[in-house]
Amino acid sequence: MVIRENLAAKVAAELRVFIADDLQPGAQLPSEKDLAERWGVSRTTLREALWLLWSEGLLVRRWGVGTFVADSSEPVVIGSSSIIPIRDAIRSAGHEPTVSHGRVERVGADAEVAQALALDGVATVWRVDRVFDVDETPAVFLRDYVPTLLNGRELDLTPLTDVNVDLLTLLSGMGRTRVIRMEVQMEAAGASGEIAALLKVAPGTPLLRAVQSSYSETGHPVIFSDIHYRTDTVRLRFVRTART
Repeated sequence: MVIRENLAAKVAAELRVFIADDLQPGAQLPSEKDLAERWGVSRTTLREALWLLWSEGLLVRRWGVGTFVADSSEPVVIGSSSIIPIRDAIRSAGHEPTVSHGRVERVGADAEVAQALALDGVATVWRVDRVFDVDETPAVFLRDYVPTLLNGRELDLTPLTDVNVDLLTLLSGMGRTRVIRMEVQMEAAGASGEIAALLKVAPGTPLLRAVQSSYSETGHPVIFSDIHYRTDTVRLRFVRTART
């Protein structure tokens, strides 16, 4: 099962490149049979890959007609069924991501952060603040807290001010840690003075706030995040499936 899921994710990644390079927004994808033959996989694996892209908002299904590339003029859709960086979700929707604000520093963990990351005693953590823009429009404010040590390895998160560097890859490389689960609590929130200024909205503007905990393969929390989305620029898609 794990092997098939990894293969589907690999095919999905290659499909993203194919769509970006060869197809326009609104274009219909080739048939499942043709795509499965092109990548040398079963139609079951191909469907799983397409489902991943659909859950991210990159594709639109029209039952009885076919599968189409989503219109990039719509707000970016970030799916909840797969773990990918915000940067990649923006690119998958056909938009250009940039980081218009980035600040990385070591800070003392307050009680909420220490509890969320299961830290004992006085602890220092990385705090990473970034604003992701969609086609030069501020869209997402992301604040991540990460332990300075993972698996006994010292982390350096200062490269994260570059949009081409993502946190999950750094943790996998430097910390030998792979994030496999994210738990999110969502609520409506008014833009505070700081966040309003960074997202270029009026103070009090309704935003969607997500408080997120990310877990490693050992079940230990490794990232605690506070995320604010501009709802005129980003939409979230939640996908639920029945257990088999």
